[in-house]
Amino acid sequence: MTTPQRIEHMRAMHAKRSAEMERRAEATLRLYSALTPEQQRVFDQRMAVGPRHGPHHHGMPPKPEPRG
Repeated sequence: MTTPQRIEHMRAMHAKRSAEMERRAEATLRLYSALTPEQQRVFDQRMAVGPRHGPHHHGMPPKPEPRG
């Protein structure tokens, strides 16, 4: 790719990521508004740490440990 092509590609990727972030934010706000006050409190506590912290990134559940 030429430099102008790379710049346009980066701009397009930035716009795509920004649009996805906005969709997630709007979905989160809709969900939050539907929660009870107690559920909102728990949601706030868990999100204060951040959804990507800890061993299970991106909200993925932990893998089951092998038995035996």
